[in-house]
Parts: sequence; structure tokens; C-alpha cells
Amino acid sequence: MRVVSDGGDGNWQLRLDDGTLGHCGGMTFVEALDAFAANWPEIARQLDELRCDDLAGDSPREVVQTRHVARRRGSGARFRELMAAGASNAEALAAVRAEFPESVATLSDAAWNRARMLKERALAGPQVGGDVGGLL
Repeated sequence: MRVVSDGGDGNWQLRLDDGTLGHCGGMTFVEALDAFAANWPEIARQLDELRCDDLAGDSPREVVQTRHVARRRGSGARFRELMAAGASNAEALAAVRAEFPESVATLSDAAWNRARMLKERALAGPQVGGDVGGLL
């Protein structure tokens, strides 16, 4: 028995030796296991073992998983980049909304990113001389 994802898009197939038994889409690996177990209770125990392997971080014994998640640079990284260059929260927010039209970021998101940047800088140790990048 195998649970297979073709492209990391949340579409899963339950395959037995003699072919595909079922499929489900738009869900995580664990959600797919639950759906398959609900529809085929006779193999629920084996599916539960696969779930335990996945949650424990072990390599699942009988699962083939190909999870291709292409991460793109997000609005948070852009906020911090603009702020490091000296932009105010409002200026950074305007630029982020222009570059990421789907973003629902607010001034509180800008403030959060500024605080994150300050915290990371503080953890990096003291800076000797130079401009602080308009952070304050």
C-alpha cells in the first residue's frame, strides 16, 4: 500500500499492488490519510501507522511523497529590505501593497517586521559605527 502525491499540490492517491484504490485532493498528507481511512476502514490500521511515521518525523516505511513547494520571496522580506534602506513604516507599506497586490498587510505588519529586524540585529551583537539603516 502506498499514498502518493504527484506534484505537491495536495492531491493524493491510495495505491495498492493491483492499482489505484482512491484519490482525494486539496489536503495535507495527514488529512488524506484520514479521508482514506474513513472510506476504507479495513486498511485504517495501516494508514494510521503511516500517519505516526509522518508525525514522528520518521521516513514513512511504505509511503512515496514528493512535496515540491516553491517558496517565493514574500512581503515580509520586502518590508525588511525597504526598512533597512531607510523607509518609514508607511512608505514600506505603500511599496509592499504596490508590489504584492494580493497582500492585506497593514501598518501593524510593518511594525512587526521592523521589530523583527531590530531583534535580529540585537541578536547579531553590537554594531560599531555606521548608519543604523533608519531603523529608529
